[in-house]
Amino acid sequence: MSPHYAWESANSYGTWSKLSQEMALVSIPSIFYGSSIKKGTVKLKFYITGSLIGQLEDSKRNGELIQTLPNDSNKGKVAGVILYNEGVMALTGSWNLDASYKDYFRTCPDCITAHPDGSDGDSLPDPIAPTWTLWGSQGNPDDDTCNQPLDDGGGSHYPIDKVSGPYSVTLCPSASWGVEMQGTNYVSVLTMLAHAPKGDLNHSNNPTFIKHGEGEPPLTDKTRFAEKDEKVLTNIVKSVYTNFSESFQKTTYISKVGIYDEDRNLIAIAKVATPVKKTEDREYTFKIKLDF
Repeated sequence: MSPHYAWESANSYGTWSKLSQEMALVSIPSIFYGSSIKKGTVKLKFYITGSLIGQLEDSKRNGELIQTLPNDSNKGKVAGVILYNEGVMALTGSWNLDASYKDYFRTCPDCITAHPDGSDGDSLPDPIAPTWTLWGSQGNPDDDTCNQPLDDGGGSHYPIDKVSGPYSVTLCPSASWGVEMQGTNYVSVLTMLAHAPKGDLNHSNNPTFIKHGEGEPPLTDKTRFAEKDEKVLTNIVKSVYTNFSESFQKTTYISKVGIYDEDRNLIAIAKVATPVKKTEDREYTFKIKLDF
């Protein structure tokens, strides 16, 4: 997709070796993007005290994270790449985004002999300017190596502790970050067609299908069980004329479509938003989609 994915390079695109190149890896859980990250939708933003000092975009849709803001000499540089399917960003841009601001972006693995007065010669890391390789970095103020008793030269011991120690290192309090992207999620879809032919599906077991007063109980005695031979169905055909009855038409309303398995077991029901009027001279085909 891009020569910037190369493990080693020594050409017009730059010189690097991933074995020793400074790099930050950012992993995005797949729950945020589904099957893969959509190409051309990735934006990384770097803020200092709420102001945007840098922005990366995969504007070429080839995985290159290109700096688009600010409008300085670094605009257009490739600051890393993104693996769309794996959800991993490899950030390699090491140029300063704001030379006027410095902070403790990293933890301090060697802060054992630092002095509480902050004088030169201590082993605390010096504050550094923000770069893309520091995107998302907060250090680790709870690291054991950052909470050792220190000797100020007079025999006093001071713990370097972000919370309670007299000599504290506040890790990049003014920096914040943002990431924007869209995801692509592939879903298996089963499409089914249910046909309602002419002349079919025009009977209903709904009690209102029988005209009111026609549903008397069957005649029963010791020798017989007999229902009424001719029950009148409800005529719902409307007339445009007052006090005039239109000719009877068998009419039903389809509100649900049942889905059955090969053994004729009902496994799902699809409901239509509005019941569909079905007369004997009408036919319909219902298209049903089932996502897995």
